[in-house]
Amino acid sequence: MKTAIVFLFSVAILAYADENHENQPVQVKRVASVNWDLQTGKLVWVVQTGAEGKEGFVPSSEEHYEISPKEAVMKFQGQQRGFTTQEATWLGNLLQILTGYCIASTIWWYRGESAPPADSNPNPTTTPPPDSTPEPKPTQSPDSGPVKFIEPQARKAP
Repeated sequence: MKTAIVFLFSVAILAYADENHENQPVQVKRVASVNWDLQTGKLVWVVQTGAEGKEGFVPSSEEHYEISPKEAVMKFQGQQRGFTTQEATWLGNLLQILTGYCIASTIWWYRGESAPPADSNPNPTTTPPPDSTPEPKPTQSPDSGPVKFIEPQARKAP
């Protein structure tokens, strides 16, 4: 009998705690922004800490991180830590791919290209013909020069 009472009391406490937990906002972290600066060769991002509730995410603080693939160093709050040259090479390759995508997207934009509408009937009032764009077109294609992509070395199994 005592065991049954203790069991029922425990279940009641857990149910009450679960109900109150659902009403409270959950503390979470999210990446708010990412900036890859080709001039400095640094990748910088901001992580926000806040509460996720019924109204959505409400930030309460921010943390700024910085990483330099060329130096193989990550910085946060005045501290820095090195990482392997293999990881630095991998990150550098990833950022080169991102840069190449940005270049290709810029060329796509200057050419006035767009995806066909779902019904395959382009609307002439919303899709200007390629030659009628007011933006000046580049005199040289940004991808006319050689592009260097380094193949990452295969990782050896331990």
